Amino acid sequence: MLYGTKFRFPVQLDDKIFPTNDPNITVVSFVGKTNLVNQLPTKVTCINDYFKHPIFQSSEISEESSIEGYFCPKKKVLFLYCNNIYDTNTLLMLEKLEFDNLFEKGFLHYFSNLRDTSTRHLIFLFLVSHICVVTNASSSFDLNYIQLFKTLDSVRIKLQSSVAEVLKNVPGLPKDWLTLGRLCSPRVLFYFEQRPPVLDENLKSLQHLMEDQIYRLLRKCRVITNVCTNSLFAIPSNQEFVFFKPKQQDRFAFLLDLLNDTFEIGNENSNDFREFLNQHIVLAQTEGFADNVGRHVGPSIFVLPPARVWFDAAFKLFDFFTNSPANGIKGFQLLRSILDVEGQFSEARCLKVLPLALAAYQENLPSHYSSQYHENKKTQAKALLSSHGRGPAVQKFLGRLDVECDRFWRHGRRMCESASIIGNPCIQPVHRILGEENGDNKLSVLPHMSGVRYVSACSCGRRQANREDPYDVKYANYDFYRLIEEECCGRLRHITFPIFKPSSEHFEAAKLKGSSKSMHFAKDVEKLITATEDLSLGPDENEFPALSVDHLSQVAADEHEDSQTSLGKGEAAEAIDEENMIEITGSTHEQPTISNRDFSTTEYLPCMLHVHSPIGILPRYSSWSLVCLGSSSLYSHNAGLSDQPGFLTGSGFLLPWDIPVRLQHNESNSLEGRRTHNIGYSGKGKRAKQGQHEFTVKVFIGVEYECPRGHRFMSSSPGRVLKATGAGLVKDSAQLITQNDVPLYLPCPCPYNRGGKALIAQLMRLHVVTPKAAVHVTIDPKVRPAPPPCPEFITGFSEPVQLSPSSYWILRFPYVYEDENQIYTLPKESSRAAQHGYLLKGTCGVVELANDRVNSLLLGYVNLQVIMAVDYQPPQCLSRPIEVPEKLLMGAGPSNAAENVLKAGSLPLLGHLHTEFTQIMDDVKQGIQYAFQTKNTLTLAISGTGHAGMEAALCNLIERNDVVLIGINGIWGERAADMANRQGADVRTVTKTAGENFSLADIEAALLQHKPAVLFLTHGESSTGVVQPIEGFGALCTKHNCLLLVDTVASLGGEPFYMDRWQVDVVYTGSQKVLGAPPGTAPISFGPRAVAKIAGRKTPISSFYFDMNWLGNYWGCDSQPRKYHHTAPISSIYALREALALLATEGLENSWNRHRSSRDRLISGLAKLNLKPLASEPAARLTCITAIQVPDGVDWKSVTTHAMSMRVEIAGGLGATAGRIWRVGLMGQNATDERVDRVLEVLADSIKSATTPTTVMGRL
Repeated sequence: MLYGTKFRFPVQLDDKIFPTNDPNITVVSFVGKTNLVNQLPTKVTCINDYFKHPIFQSSEISEESSIEGYFCPKKKVLFLYCNNIYDTNTLLMLEKLEFDNLFEKGFLHYFSNLRDTSTRHLIFLFLVSHICVVTNASSSFDLNYIQLFKTLDSVRIKLQSSVAEVLKNVPGLPKDWLTLGRLCSPRVLFYFEQRPPVLDENLKSLQHLMEDQIYRLLRKCRVITNVCTNSLFAIPSNQEFVFFKPKQQDRFAFLLDLLNDTFEIGNENSNDFREFLNQHIVLAQTEGFADNVGRHVGPSIFVLPPARVWFDAAFKLFDFFTNSPANGIKGFQLLRSILDVEGQFSEARCLKVLPLALAAYQENLPSHYSSQYHENKKTQAKALLSSHGRGPAVQKFLGRLDVECDRFWRHGRRMCESASIIGNPCIQPVHRILGEENGDNKLSVLPHMSGVRYVSACSCGRRQANREDPYDVKYANYDFYRLIEEECCGRLRHITFPIFKPSSEHFEAAKLKGSSKSMHFAKDVEKLITATEDLSLGPDENEFPALSVDHLSQVAADEHEDSQTSLGKGEAAEAIDEENMIEITGSTHEQPTISNRDFSTTEYLPCMLHVHSPIGILPRYSSWSLVCLGSSSLYSHNAGLSDQPGFLTGSGFLLPWDIPVRLQHNESNSLEGRRTHNIGYSGKGKRAKQGQHEFTVKVFIGVEYECPRGHRFMSSSPGRVLKATGAGLVKDSAQLITQNDVPLYLPCPCPYNRGGKALIAQLMRLHVVTPKAAVHVTIDPKVRPAPPPCPEFITGFSEPVQLSPSSYWILRFPYVYEDENQIYTLPKESSRAAQHGYLLKGTCGVVELANDRVNSLLLGYVNLQVIMAVDYQPPQCLSRPIEVPEKLLMGAGPSNAAENVLKAGSLPLLGHLHTEFTQIMDDVKQGIQYAFQTKNTLTLAISGTGHAGMEAALCNLIERNDVVLIGINGIWGERAADMANRQGADVRTVTKTAGENFSLADIEAALLQHKPAVLFLTHGESSTGVVQPIEGFGALCTKHNCLLLVDTVASLGGEPFYMDRWQVDVVYTGSQKVLGAPPGTAPISFGPRAVAKIAGRKTPISSFYFDMNWLGNYWGCDSQPRKYHHTAPISSIYALREALALLATEGLENSWNRHRSSRDRLISGLAKLNLKPLASEPAARLTCITAIQVPDGVDWKSVTTHAMSMRVEIAGGLGATAGRIWRVGLMGQNATDERVDRVLEVLADSIKSATTPTTVMGRL
């Protein structure tokens, strides 16, 4: 009996299991739960108890669910048991083994997978077993088995067809097994590991009682039915199926029972598990089970298969249940949905949240964007999915979200991101560049463009323009300056630098040794230049103004003399330093000449010239520029470079360079016989030796740096910024500049750095003012833009360039430097910028002018006296810094602006047609639409105050002789009538006394009488503190074919207003009141009827400035490209945009409630002061401005003056209410309880100081 074989599924069929024959076997399976305190699972204990021998001893667990078996050939019984997560010790050990997996995927996801595998094995056992023993870890029936049994039965039914397909492939399979899909409806027995606390004689009755309870429970829950074939399992109707484990025996009793069992002597224990189980095994082996109940039931199917057939079928079924995917078969899908409730909920939840997360990713996306922006948006979307998603499916859906976001980005939204020379990414969509062979042909051909723009001056420095971030060295050093020179210095005299000149159409770049350039840039530079609208200069000529030679200032005679050559004066002439004296010999050549025969005409240098460049090869273009502005008199050392834009204060001056020289002449051409003091020199010459003439030459030198913002400054010495005195006095000389290496880069002292990282300024120009002397100033620049082994870059001339006398010359340096290996740009760290690159010393020198030109030059200086002076001196007031005190503006406007609004107004200026600014305009337009509560397309901000909005509305709507009805209950109706009269309208009025408003009946009667084309009403009459209800007036005007025009300057944002809902045709407001922006912009909106009125005009609009056809186009209100109309107030638009953003953040409803609450608090405080509002009806009182009646005996002016002395503004009356009222404004930032209390306190104190002692005043 004890000679059997143990095995574990899956196992290969082995003859050791069946040594002699192939018997028909009975299969008994053990399933159930085990407590943590048990060393072995209860199922194993049952098998060991049956054999009275430890068949299974090990409790080691390495799989989440496994099936082990033992075949007893003597009894022809196969015992199976399933070790799975329903055993607590199994779950605990798996948690230790799979901790990383559990931590990564989460408990719910991990546990649902374990339950799925374990439940599949349970179904397998119920399909291949005759008897299933269900173990219970306690003495009571575990009700959780009910749900488990229902789940197994539901899945079994769904899998019947699939199981039949598997069994078809088993040779020799009994037909009944194939038909039923299982051996039989297995008989289930219940084993309880713990016995109840009763006496042994009562245990049998307790077992029967438990059987009755279990049977009724299973029947009621429809786990078992009359026909066992239709059920998962059957319950024996006339045999015991509940067994309670007896008490633990002592060692002697156990050995005695084992002896009796071995030799089959003595009487067996009446309460023995072997006896309990054997009765069912014997019945299965002899007659089979017939557990159907009822009258009309058919015979039961029961199969005792041959062992080899059973193992063959069992292996195939085990493989089917173990390896079939959960989403491939309906039965397993059902199992997953039943077991993994949390997972199903998580899937459903995440499935709903996924579109929201995708929408969050796609919200407010630009047309294309960078990978960093993509990752940031993806992180936001993932955060939304993680916060709203639930359960184990979150990780899977995060992966799906990641894939979807990537797919959305890569399909037409991806930004190019190719780095520019400076390192900024290209903001164009992914594209090809012209001439690129490798790439997706479906991509459009575009130039690289980073969207970053710098401000740079032209070669002569007199005109600034926006520079596109360069992707190409040719654009950086040549094309940009060539384009801007067309409007500035193109007419000036230039020195031509050596460049390649091809002899035929077939030429190529020279192949240089060691060339390993790692950067490739766009070749389509021409297209890039033309696409930037003349380098973003725009149509406004006041933006970066160009300066012509005619506009350069002249200097006075004394300045003229000081700026020219100076001979020694008296004793000063004797003090010439012999050591520093430059001895000059005759020279007859003015500028180096270049012969094309010395250079290749078929190969060009693909980089800039440097000292190690191959001989005889020139670049295709020059990266340098040398231009002559004109006469040396253009520069005044007192006024400095006043005509050069962008210079920092006190830095636009050149440094004087006094050079003592000794001029040698031949006797025939000496200056003897000429008196030097008569020929224009400012001192007397010194005769040193025969054939020599000594004198001092004054040259003005300036080393100019330029930062990316366009700030320019001169250097006083290497590494130092020039700072002249207020009177323009420069104390430094150019001695240190000319005799030392000059840093190529310096941190820019920009006033906008604000303590942050300083921008790096680059040496861009060398200014040289040559003297009126018989000498040439020469320049021979050499630049090393980076530490060694960086080469020294040169101009290409074989000898120094000679500058003509008495001239103002400017040498412009390259913007970037390039050799055959790399491109040299600005250093990354501003702290070490000064040590990065240098302009090497020896750049400037002096040579003698040809003798025949000396005579003509000197003769031309005789009697040269040019005196220029202004008629009026600069006003002294402008020499003082501006002073603006801080006041609490509680009058009728403007109101105090928020700090964010003021900061927005101080942001750097943009061009009025720059893409960034037009985007801000679009933001403003949407903010105005929100404030007016409208969707009107023709919505914009007039460049002007609220009066501009009024006039713009009237001049667009009114034609001559149109009847216009004006509602007058304050000054703004009067102003509107005046403007309408000036437009030639037939003005009719309907009036109310100050403090009252109009009713619908009042207006309807006037409409019937006058039949106007336009009706004007003031929503918030600030001169009287009255609000005019608008609801119903729009429908009334539509009925009478009249346009409704509403003034909301003093009310918008503080009083409810619905333009579309109330059918208002035109509305305008001002920026300085409730919106809290600086004055200067007037939001306005035109409805469809008003737009039709403008389109149907018979005469042109009387004002070009307010013409909505032009303004609507400029503000992007039509489908046409934006055209220049006027230069918008850039900073004011910034501030308006921020003010609208604050209103949108707070919300209109909250703003309305806050203003109403502040108004009510003010009215209550006024009552305590015995003061009355002008508007007697509470409904007629404006929330934003309250008009207060001046009491008798009080001088209103004294009150406002006293309040102003306390830095609080309280306004007086306006128009008809002047002298009768005070006006207190609670608008925008001032509509708070704190400021209401402050104005009441100041008002009380001011009235008290302005009244007689007999006046009775209340107190706060």
